[in-house]
Amino acid sequence: MRGTIKKILKEELLGDRYRSCDHFTGPGQREFCKKLETLRGWLYKDLGLKNIIDSKLATIINFSDVNEEYQYPLEILAESGKYTEIKKIEGKYIHERLKNVGMVLDEKGEWHHVNKLNTNYSDLAELLTELFIKGGVLEGLNDKNELGIKNYLTSIKDKLPRLLDKYFHLDEYKNFIRNTKYQSDQGKYAEDIVVSTLTKYGVDVIYQGGNGDFIDMLFGCDLIIKAGDNYYTVQVKNTESGLTEAMSDNRYKRIDCFSAPTDYGIILYFRDGKSFMIGRDGKVIKP
Repeated sequence: MRGTIKKILKEELLGDRYRSCDHFTGPGQREFCKKLETLRGWLYKDLGLKNIIDSKLATIINFSDVNEEYQYPLEILAESGKYTEIKKIEGKYIHERLKNVGMVLDEKGEWHHVNKLNTNYSDLAELLTELFIKGGVLEGLNDKNELGIKNYLTSIKDKLPRLLDKYFHLDEYKNFIRNTKYQSDQGKYAEDIVVSTLTKYGVDVIYQGGNGDFIDMLFGCDLIIKAGDNYYTVQVKNTESGLTEAMSDNRYKRIDCFSAPTDYGIILYFRDGKSFMIGRDGKVIKP
């Protein structure tokens, strides 16, 4: 079942066109990129690519106070009593971390996917692969195993900022967003299924974020729904397995409800132990 819905998501979103590292076609390029990808969080934590990317993008980041545009969800969250860090000051709801938000904007002045490059290990693997292709050293790295690649990357860790400056213009970092964009599109598609199904069921979806949504980034809240007189925060995942993992994730400890699309519709788990299966037609399959 889980495999089916995942396949549907891929086919309906991008026609199954995206697979990380697949655009590399030279000898050993894709294989090397996939090896880098297996290093996952090591790339941005231990190797330090998070800090390096942050420093590169710092010169094109725009800072602004975005509290005003989030007044509606901030009010609902504040009134729930669980988000005491949200303060009401002179009639406005304020969160300190929204006072000076830094982000890279696209040509339309909207949030750009490159803002997530610093921690997306698939996109970082593609960036490093391109770096080594440009530097003419990839061929000599193809035969290294995971440990060998780690040792090599560690040996050039201090040189990485200078090497990136040598081979990439600042705007070129915006090209390395294939995985981030794909994941965002998957998440949006899953959210839309949940929203459509809940609406048919008779639940009011009063807030849905999107790319660069700070309610999601700060609180892990994708949706806010209203059932009767009660408001519920919702975290949406692409699969039921991702949903169960999220429920035990401390980042989502204040979320009321978790939902994911399934082959038949959606499933919802509440913190109080209740769960519902709702068909795409909005009818309850299993209370």
